Amino acid sequence: MNATIVMKPSLLKQILVLVGVFTSIVICNGQGEEAFRDLAPPGLYVGSVFHGYSDTWQEPDYQALALENFNIMTSSIYLPTVWQGPSEPINVAPFAEAAKLLKDNNILVHGHSLLYPAIATLTDWWNDQPTEEVEDNMYTYMAAVAEAGRDCVFSWDVLNEVMGDDNNDMDEDGVRRSLFNGKAIKEYEAMGQNYTRKAFTFARQLDPSAKLMLTEYGCEEDFLDDDNEKSDRLYRFVSKLLDEGIPIDGIGFQVHVGSEGSNPDYLAIARNFERFRKLGLLIYITEMDVVSFSTLNPESVVPSAELQRAARFQGRVYRRILEVCMAEPACQSFRFWDFAEYNSRVPELRYSWLHPITHDPNRFGVYTYPTPFWDINPENLRPKSAWREMREAMKGFSENEGGIYRITSNWNAINSYIVRDGDLNENGGYEPGRTLQLHALDENSRQWSSMKWRLERLVGTTNIYHIQCLWAHGYLTRTGEQNSEGEWFPTAGLRVDDLDLDWWSQRWVVDYNEDNTYTIKSYWGNENDYLTRLGVQDATGGYQATNEIRLQDYNQYSSQHWYLERTL
Repeated sequence: MNATIVMKPSLLKQILVLVGVFTSIVICNGQGEEAFRDLAPPGLYVGSVFHGYSDTWQEPDYQALALENFNIMTSSIYLPTVWQGPSEPINVAPFAEAAKLLKDNNILVHGHSLLYPAIATLTDWWNDQPTEEVEDNMYTYMAAVAEAGRDCVFSWDVLNEVMGDDNNDMDEDGVRRSLFNGKAIKEYEAMGQNYTRKAFTFARQLDPSAKLMLTEYGCEEDFLDDDNEKSDRLYRFVSKLLDEGIPIDGIGFQVHVGSEGSNPDYLAIARNFERFRKLGLLIYITEMDVVSFSTLNPESVVPSAELQRAARFQGRVYRRILEVCMAEPACQSFRFWDFAEYNSRVPELRYSWLHPITHDPNRFGVYTYPTPFWDINPENLRPKSAWREMREAMKGFSENEGGIYRITSNWNAINSYIVRDGDLNENGGYEPGRTLQLHALDENSRQWSSMKWRLERLVGTTNIYHIQCLWAHGYLTRTGEQNSEGEWFPTAGLRVDDLDLDWWSQRWVVDYNEDNTYTIKSYWGNENDYLTRLGVQDATGGYQATNEIRLQDYNQYSSQHWYLERTL
């Protein structure tokens, strides 16, 4: 007889410990607490940046904190640093070294950037090259960087900061033609705004599997009542490129909060993210920092009461932006620039929020404490209020609201979404059933609540969840059999049942894999416990996927790796 089981926690724990598979509840990160990434809801990747061309990224304490806490990191590379002329080699080695270290530590790599026209103006030879050579040189540079990141980079900033600010020299679509200092954007001078289209087309050819992003600052909030604002210009231009079939996968919003006491319009940010999501785009927060306090002498104010008050306000801003991101299913990455003061944004300035191209020269070298960690040097990293605020926000989201997901197998992903079956009633409608099957995602099924699942993390754990179907709120449950003595044993079957907090058959261990998928493992039992899409053998000896799912032993099959796609 198959039935859903009840297993007393104390007995189950004894069994699991004996077989050596009991799952740890706490993962330490050197600060005596769970790793930051383990608090993030599945499908949200949190991290920062390694500046491979600065020695600071190799400081042992700094590097260890990043590797232990984050599941995505940016590796940065800039043309003026690495290419001294068209006949010179392009020095991609530090970029590649940082990317490989991250990949080896099972951390997603975001490449920044394939093309950054504004910063290229710092290079005399680039400014002086004949216009007829620009496209070839642009491709040569992009190809070298893309090759260095091959097999490591998950996503690229293809274009960085190409939209004009108000009163800048820009074209009718808002694409920047020159900087405030009069220096021309060489790519625009040679190709017009078509260089943006060429950049994405080249990027797709050079790295077909990577996510391709356009990244901007000052565009986080919408400005629906004023169509001259930068955010609206970006929205219209990206819409135009998408209509033309240009391969853009997402928008990176830098989110530099730029003055003490600034309180962003969080509702405007949420509205803005929503409208870009409706274009079919992913959303990344790529370079977040929050100015908290300005001084010319940081040592004299750490840790003054005034600076501590500023840090508490800063922490609330970080938390609110993260909450906006978690509530928006298209927002899949949340990153700092940087997470430590001494390495923030412009390493040679230390602690400075100011940008080397756009800063006010009268404020050059102002220390602004924009990151989530205090430090005067790399050996003195200490979390601020922001770090604690964000940790609490992620815990609260996963344990209370929970993220909503579609769950699909890595084996033929488009037609393998887990669906709760329905039973036809006498009126011709459907009532929620107990069984499960796999179904294709299409315009009709996209609306089904039976294809949407809420992941509710158990309090005090990092990777153990109840998985609730939004249709009638049943929970994914492992079936069991009862023997003649009344004892229950797990079987390989699955069903949907009402929640019982004592049932260990309704607890699931969700673990991240390096291929950006997850395994989903029953917490009850120690064999045949991984969620698996079934297949049947064909005449050639190969296997064809079916629409059935069961639990099986883990064999690293693609049928046992699942994508968790955040949705509403």
